[in-house]
Amino acid sequence: MSTISTAVGVERLSRTTGYAIQRGKFNNDTPYLPQRIAILGEANTSNQSGLTVNPIEVTSAAEAGALFGYGSPIHSVMRILRPLSGDGVGGIPTIVYPQISDVGASATTRTWTVTGTATANTTHKVIVNGRDGLDYKGYDVNIATGNTPTVIAGKIKDAINSVTNAPCTATSALGVVTITSKWKGATSAELYIAFDLGTISAGLSYSQTATVNGAGVVSLAPTLALFGDEWNTLVINTYGTAQFDTLEAFNGVPNDVAPTGRYAGLIYKPFTAIWGSVLSDKTALATITDNASRISQVTNALAPAPNSKGFTWEAAANGAYLAAIVYNNTPHIDISNFAYPDMPVPSDGNIGDMRDYVNRDFLVKKGCST
Repeated sequence: MSTISTAVGVERLSRTTGYAIQRGKFNNDTPYLPQRIAILGEANTSNQSGLTVNPIEVTSAAEAGALFGYGSPIHSVMRILRPLSGDGVGGIPTIVYPQISDVGASATTRTWTVTGTATANTTHKVIVNGRDGLDYKGYDVNIATGNTPTVIAGKIKDAINSVTNAPCTATSALGVVTITSKWKGATSAELYIAFDLGTISAGLSYSQTATVNGAGVVSLAPTLALFGDEWNTLVINTYGTAQFDTLEAFNGVPNDVAPTGRYAGLIYKPFTAIWGSVLSDKTALATITDNASRISQVTNALAPAPNSKGFTWEAAANGAYLAAIVYNNTPHIDISNFAYPDMPVPSDGNIGDMRDYVNRDFLVKKGCST
């Protein structure tokens, strides 16, 4: 009989998700549960016409872009799960459950004004949600000496619009660039724009002079009703905390006497819903995960990316990417010490409260992933 390891003090014990190991039949073929990823997300405004909530298996980011719009939340998730380079999640099915935008939903706009006339030849970059380009196409603004604000604004517009996978489009007039999300709804408010002037400002400056956040929340009820007998093991929730209650009510909780939702005996096809967060403050995170109504729940799992400027669903997609491969092939290990394959890191490397072990330990005890 082995003794309990004392490598980790008992004060480090925390709430976590795990397996209850029981005696079983052992043979050469281990009955791993095959993973299946369900993606919940919105399509671009231009792809809303004729859109249904019917699920469809999508095998590439390009297919997702053609069906739901390049740069949409669905496409952004798929370009991480099935990247241009590498096998991604391989043979693990990726099923898209699209949502129709809320009636009356609005898009997000960011308005930037260019000031100054270029005094040198240089290249500035537009930064869109922490990225200076997507899939080998950069948001480069090539500036020539003497370029006026109107000319430069036009070049910024062209730089954004030339990137097919961008989450936004742009228009320009008289030194002002208006950048608009490709889809409508509250999630579009995550659109973040910045500029990288490199080492040569060339007498130019850029300032955000107006901003309007998108609005509109979708209903997941029609989508979840379509899960039926399918065992979606991992669900990527692109809506974050706004859909926690709906997902928890549908998925239910396990119980020896009266399990609910997807844990009910006649169904028993529960899932883990992965949501992303770029929060870095331990109190803000613990307020979400240690909320009294969350403690007894087993549905929502966090994929953190503290202080990243990327979209939160990109963090969720990265978390699902790692989890799906491990759970599908080697479920006896976890994804600790794994790196996200494609998530913008903070430009200054600062990940806030998660820099300190004591804070990470605090967060784990509050049910929060680090």
